[in-house]
Amino acid sequence: MARKKVLIVGGGISGLTVAHECIQQGFEVHVYERKSHCGGKAFGLKNEDGLHIEHSIRTYGAGYHHLFHTLKAIPAGDGKTVFDNLTALPGVLMTSRQDPSRNRLLPTTYATPKFRKLLVLLRILRSWQLNANEAIQFIRLSMDYALKSEERRATVYAGKSFADYVGLSTYSQPFQQFLTAFLDIIVAAKPYAAAEVILSLMNKIMFPNKVAGLLSTMNVMNGPTNDRFIDPWVTHLTMLGVQFHLNSSLDDVVVEAGQVSQVMINKTEVNKADAFVLAIPYQHLRRLVPDLQLSQKRHREWSFSYQFYLRAIPTDLRINQTFTLVLDSPWKLVYLIEAEPLWTNVDFRPDVRAILSVTLSNVNTPGLLTPKPLHQCTDEEVQAELLHQIGFAYPDLIVEARLDKTVAYIPETDYQQRKAEFMGWDSFPPNALGYRWLTESTLFIPEATNESPISVETHLPNLFLAGEFIYTSYRTPTMEQANESGKMCAASLCQYFGLIYAKADQKRPEPPFKRIRQIDRWLHRQ
Repeated sequence: MARKKVLIVGGGISGLTVAHECIQQGFEVHVYERKSHCGGKAFGLKNEDGLHIEHSIRTYGAGYHHLFHTLKAIPAGDGKTVFDNLTALPGVLMTSRQDPSRNRLLPTTYATPKFRKLLVLLRILRSWQLNANEAIQFIRLSMDYALKSEERRATVYAGKSFADYVGLSTYSQPFQQFLTAFLDIIVAAKPYAAAEVILSLMNKIMFPNKVAGLLSTMNVMNGPTNDRFIDPWVTHLTMLGVQFHLNSSLDDVVVEAGQVSQVMINKTEVNKADAFVLAIPYQHLRRLVPDLQLSQKRHREWSFSYQFYLRAIPTDLRINQTFTLVLDSPWKLVYLIEAEPLWTNVDFRPDVRAILSVTLSNVNTPGLLTPKPLHQCTDEEVQAELLHQIGFAYPDLIVEARLDKTVAYIPETDYQQRKAEFMGWDSFPPNALGYRWLTESTLFIPEATNESPISVETHLPNLFLAGEFIYTSYRTPTMEQANESGKMCAASLCQYFGLIYAKADQKRPEPPFKRIRQIDRWLHRQ
């Protein structure tokens, strides 16, 4: 019997995951990717001029259960897998640009006793002027999700934003500022997000599971993302039989007789299949398949990075072999020095010794050097503002700087001429100089809403979805959510074709305090 053909549009984490799972199930798999490389937002490329550039600082937390299983299935040479390319971080450096006495490392290694981690956290909270009750309340909120049974969560979290659920406005300004900054920097999460989303995230961060083979709850790749993760994955999938079609843009999805009959690629290429998967950004999905009737998201968040290429590493930054969160930075910044020993055997350009990667998560708050929000600034003003907000005082060490490839800063005249090229991108109006900021990597943080969650299945029986907008057990837009959605999509595809798809790694480990949840379930039913 002929193999069933699955056509996947989108070569990001979710699309590659669907391809990986489906090729193992015996399908004929084709992946169509608009760009010349795969990975979606998870990319780390080397430009023609020899400079590496990443979309953002990319962390692999202990909660990435599904993604870790995938990493372990990707060969990386010498009997190792991509999972072995992860480097453990000693902790997260929580800093203040206004008061360096607050700077402390929150340990994340499993070797650090939990009691010591808790004491350090309490010291950090107290240093930010949270009173004792509020410091304890922060820890209690981090436990809230794990202490409640599923039945109680469904009742008390329903339709509530995080701000409403915790009564955020009733707390002191220091508490509000610390909590919102912490969440904003971690994943561009805002108080309007659904209570379940934020509380689940806080629990995963503060009370992570133990992951076999890892030394820390926070990890990074030991080199550029494509070199150490995406390219080995694509190579492996190609060897398994997946057929990749790069530089292939989806133009139309043709629906006939209640199902998808074909898709149009690059305006002229007609492609048929037995089933179709759209693993593309939410905004493109709404535009290309209006039949799905997906709602317009009210809130869109920007999070992207700049790379500053250094000819040498300043002494005071050499010891920072981890993420540094600048909690009182107006633009909510986190930065990392990408160099030895975190990155190993990376072919930097001869005049570059390291990369200072700075990620921002707030484009609407005025800066310090320039009292304007990012979208009203020039590219040069943004660079100066970022360096000022992190306290980098070594301009002579910067060879040059580059903007994340998912973001553009162009003259309005160019934008008007190239509008088709930026279809589906989010943008701000032109600034005073006639330049416009645009991004294709918009984040949609799940909100408190009564709308039905988006599933991998659609009302068109042979059309399936995957991406970080899908409702999964990991509720924030991350590589983990994209990966889990890909596995859910593959499971639904198998069900559609009458095949069995069963994997032991599909169920996420339960959070701590299981016995308390069992008691709470009993109490809730009384």
